[in-house]
Amino acid sequence: EGDWVTFCVADNGIGMTEEQVQKLFQPFTQADSSTTRRYGGTGLGLTITKQFAEMMGGTIRVESEFGQGSTLTISLPTQTKPQDAKAEPEPPDLLKGDGIVLVIDDDATVREMLKKDLSKLGYAVAVAANENEGIKLAYKLRPDAILLNVQMAEMEGWRILSALKNNSLMAHIPVILITMEEDQQKGYAMGATDCLDKSAVSSQLGAVLEKYHIGEDSSGLIMLVDDDDVFRESLIPLIEKQGWRVFQAENGQVALEHLDHKKPTLILLDLNMPVMDGFEFITRLQANEKWCSTPVVVLTARNLSSEEHAHLNPHVETIFQKDVYDNENLILSVHKLISDAAAVREKPEEAPKHEWETA
Repeated sequence: EGDWVTFCVADNGIGMTEEQVQKLFQPFTQADSSTTRRYGGTGLGLTITKQFAEMMGGTIRVESEFGQGSTLTISLPTQTKPQDAKAEPEPPDLLKGDGIVLVIDDDATVREMLKKDLSKLGYAVAVAANENEGIKLAYKLRPDAILLNVQMAEMEGWRILSALKNNSLMAHIPVILITMEEDQQKGYAMGATDCLDKSAVSSQLGAVLEKYHIGEDSSGLIMLVDDDDVFRESLIPLIEKQGWRVFQAENGQVALEHLDHKKPTLILLDLNMPVMDGFEFITRLQANEKWCSTPVVVLTARNLSSEEHAHLNPHVETIFQKDVYDNENLILSVHKLISDAAAVREKPEEAPKHEWETA
């Protein structure tokens, strides 16, 4: 581009909201403010990159759509004149909540209205205009709730609801229908969590999301990582009966992608899985400073060698064999680990002592 060199990096990850983008280059912050408050910042990498770019007379910008991905572009002049870095103002605490809501509606005006209303309530919002986009985003994001207009053209809304409720990985996501009163009973029969009157959606949004605790603190959330649909479905009622919530992941890679958002209190982990098995997941987990202390309970059908036991033992709380484990022992173990985790979370941090205090 003439006297400029431009670098562009794009991904198709979960993307960011407008509020998150505004905070991206702030030092020691993260896109999700609730994660920052709980675990601290991720460092100075992007802040330093921005300062260097501006010191050379260049620019850096980010374009992102939540649910679709992000593009980062750096433009630098071929001839540079050193400039002083500009001080950045302190960012406002823009994102109050950390719940993800997916809106599926074929009316662009309604999608934008709901996105605006939900963003004001503190949710990260992704939108989809049709069945293909909706199912794809639901699978990718595993949102905390889905708002679905079932009165989309050609019965598309009903097909989406059916597809969601017949997929073991997405069936437990609360689906809130936007519909007329005469269709509500059909919606409940097909597995909808709740229904909103189409004529008064905006006034009901906050109350219904609060009713189902969408985006609230994830203490008591168990991440169940297993590629066996039947086993997961047999274990979920047992877990939910104790009052805990469950997030399902079919392999270690999916689990890693959702750790930051879901913030599990405990992980139930299979070892033999495609894409990323349990051994590699544990290795990646231990390499992540934020998550390495998360308790892990292994549930496996694998006959472990002494070397595999030696590899797992320092990093997992206990190992259950799938063919012989006892439900009661599993629940007791999970109860204890969750209680211990809660005690650690609630324990106030001690203020650092000065030398004169310890002398």
